[in-house]
Amino acid sequence: MYTIEFQKRGLSHAHFLIILMDGYKLLTPQSYDKIVCAELPDPHIDHHLHKLVTKHMIHGPCGYLNPSNSCMQKEEKCKFKYPKQLTEQTTKGKNSWVSPPEAAWRLFAFSISEMTPSVCQLQLHLDGQQFVSFKNNQTIDQIINNPMIKKTMLTEFFLMNKMNNDAINLNLLYKEFPQHFVWSSSYKMWSRRKQRLTIGRIVTCHPTEGERYYLRLLLMNIRGPKSYEHLRMIDGKCYTTFREIAEKRGLLHFDNNLIECMSEAVSYQMLYS
Repeated sequence: MYTIEFQKRGLSHAHFLIILMDGYKLLTPQSYDKIVCAELPDPHIDHHLHKLVTKHMIHGPCGYLNPSNSCMQKEEKCKFKYPKQLTEQTTKGKNSWVSPPEAAWRLFAFSISEMTPSVCQLQLHLDGQQFVSFKNNQTIDQIINNPMIKKTMLTEFFLMNKMNNDAINLNLLYKEFPQHFVWSSSYKMWSRRKQRLTIGRIVTCHPTEGERYYLRLLLMNIRGPKSYEHLRMIDGKCYTTFREIAEKRGLLHFDNNLIECMSEAVSYQMLYS
């Protein structure tokens, strides 16, 4: 994931968020220093570069050291409020503006940020309980008789596992499906993915939601389900509730959700807010 920002002088730069594998994570100040550093060039080795950096990359001197500097105002104070005391934490200024390079960047609609891989949020609902969107001028009959309202990511996932040869051969979990297929919100259908990488995430669900929670639990563990009824079947017998079938499959014998959550946090080592 990255985002483009612009310095006060208009120069563009990028901030990247990169998640490294366990063997390559930077965990100590010494490892940071091997990759990131800020220092002045040696004036004896590269006099010209040292001169450019001290001239263009460092503010001042100003104030009583150089009262005629361009930043000095009538009150003989620096308009950028230098010199400043050193601080242990970074602070955010109150001023904002758009420089010419940033204006051009935005006018040409260049990308400002990107996240790779992209995340596809997968719908989760019980049979016939999906959200329905409609226009204000539509009547109830028009809404009910519209066949598209019955099509969702989940129902079409079931259909693909029945009818599509690629989906049948891949035998995927619901969360794995976006890695191989693309959802069209206009046509309400899945099609074979041809480019880019996308990962799927089933929307979260609290245990107090009952059957919806157990549906999610089954979708996270059963490959290639063809219907709600198929999810409730085991050994040729169809059970009444998702909770029953989750118990029969041994998915409720232990609750390791917290352990999985902490393990994922250790793996990604992401900060929280």
